[in-house]
Amino acid sequence: MLGNAASVSATAKKKAKEAELLAKESTKNSKALLRESKQEYRQASKLTNQAQATLRDISRQVMLSRDRRREMEKVEWAGTGTGLSKVERNIQEARSSLEMDIKVLSVLLTKLGKNYVY
Repeated sequence: MLGNAASVSATAKKKAKEAELLAKESTKNSKALLRESKQEYRQASKLTNQAQATLRDISRQVMLSRDRRREMEKVEWAGTGTGLSKVERNIQEARSSLEMDIKVLSVLLTKLGKNYVY
């Protein structure tokens, strides 16, 4: 029976050594996986921060674009208003000129009528 015990003991030692090697290999793989995971997490965090910064920039640019559009619309409306004022002024000047011409023509016709002999 003792002869068998030595064999069993040797087998148990061998199995323990194999288990220890498997555990070390598993620990090594786990550590490598943890290291990779931490690296991927840092990379993902960095990308998230970059994406958030880009979104902030885009949002700011959209707001600036809207402000510029509003400013341009105001300028266009102001320009249109100025243009209308000029047109209105020109119309008034033309109307005054026509009224003066009508008065002159009326005076001339009156004079012609007085000088016209039937």
